[in-house]
Amino acid sequence: VLNGESVDSGTSVQFNSGLAAGRYNFDVRVTDTVGPTVVATDTRSYTLVVDAPLPLAITASDTPASILYNAQDYIATFDVSGGVQSIGTDPYGESIGVCEADLGAYPNSQDNPFSYENGTYTVTIDANGLASGNYCFEVGFVDAGSPQQSVSQIVTFTKEASPVPLVVSSPGFGVGATLGVAQDLDDAGGVNVTGGVGSITYSLGTPFAGDAVPPGLTIDTSNGGYFSVFTPTQVRNYSFTLFATDEANQRVEARVQVFVNFPSMDVAGDLPPEVLQEAGDVAEFQISGGVPFETGNPYDPRLISSSAEGLYLEPTATGFKIYVPVGLALGRYNFVVGIKDGRPVVDGEQFEQRLDYSFRVVNQFSPTEPVMTPAPGVLSDATLSQAYSKQFVATFLQ
Repeated sequence: VLNGESVDSGTSVQFNSGLAAGRYNFDVRVTDTVGPTVVATDTRSYTLVVDAPLPLAITASDTPASILYNAQDYIATFDVSGGVQSIGTDPYGESIGVCEADLGAYPNSQDNPFSYENGTYTVTIDANGLASGNYCFEVGFVDAGSPQQSVSQIVTFTKEASPVPLVVSSPGFGVGATLGVAQDLDDAGGVNVTGGVGSITYSLGTPFAGDAVPPGLTIDTSNGGYFSVFTPTQVRNYSFTLFATDEANQRVEARVQVFVNFPSMDVAGDLPPEVLQEAGDVAEFQISGGVPFETGNPYDPRLISSSAEGLYLEPTATGFKIYVPVGLALGRYNFVVGIKDGRPVVDGEQFEQRLDYSFRVVNQFSPTEPVMTPAPGVLSDATLSQAYSKQFVATFLQ
C-alpha cells in the first residue's frame, strides 16, 4: 500500500502502480475512540486481483504518404493502448528517431514533436524548407510496467516537387440579370478553374468595401467553379470575388459583377404607315413585361406630345388605343407615348419608358375622280388605251 489516509467520509487507500499480476489481500480497520479509550472497532478484509497487462499496441495511425512542396508541416497521428499506463495526462512515454532501414532521410532535428489529447498522439514534423524527396522517421512508445513494454512504427513520406499551377480561365466577368427571373450565370460563361493538385475548394468573398453577393447565389462545385441558378430579389449592382484553393494551397481568384435590373416593358402594335384623311384610324397596343401595378390597370400609359392636333390616347386593361382624328391635313405626324409601371420610385423619380411613333396622312383615292383627256391628234386605239392605263395607275399609286 502506498498510503492510507483519513478523509471526511471514510478511508482512502491507494496502491503502487506497476504491481505484478496476482492476488493481494489487505485489511482495513476503523477504530472509534473517546479520549484514550477505544469504544468500537470494525475490521474488514479485502482482496485485490491484478491482471497481467494487455500487450502495448498502436491500434490506429494516420501517416500520409506525401506532403506538397509548400507544406509547412507533416502531421501523423497514433492511437496507443494496452500495457500499464502512467498516472497523469500522458499515459505512455514516447520517442522519435532515425530509421534503421534505408527508406529515406531523417527530416530534421525535432525537439518535441509529440502532443497528446483524448487517447491520440500527434506527431508534427517541421517540414519548412525541406527539399523534395523521400523521408523516414521512427516513433516509439513505452508503458509504465515492470518489465516495460514497447512498440514502434516506421513512417515514410515524400515531399513532392512543385505542383501543376492552378489557373482561372476567366479572370473576371460581368453579367446582366433580371429581377424575379431565374438567372443561370453558367450561361454567361462562369469562372472555369483548371490545373492544381487534388480537389479544389471554392468560396465567395467580399474583400472590398461595397462588395455583396446576390442572395441565393451559390457555387456548383461539381462543375469547375460555375455558378448555380439563382433568382434576383433586389435591383442593384453586385460585386464579389470567387476564390479557388487546391490541396497545394495554391489560390486563384476572379472578380465577378452581376447587374440586376427590372424586366423591360414590351409594346406590341403599331399604326398603319399611312392614314386616310377622310377615314381617320384607330390602333390598339398591347403592353407586357415590366413590373405591373398590383391594383387597377397593370400599366399607366399617357400621351406626352403629338404633332397631330386632336390625337387621343385611351388606356385599356392590357395597353392603350390611339385615335387619329378625321380631317388632318396631308403630311407626316409624330407623337410620343410614356408608360409607367409599378416599380418603386428611385430618388424621387418614377421610371417611365418612352416610345416614338409616326404616321402619314394621305388622300383617299376615288374611281369617280376625272382622268386625263387624250391630247388632240391621231392615235391608234392601242396607244390611247395604253395612255389611259398608265395615267390610272399613276394616280392610284399617288
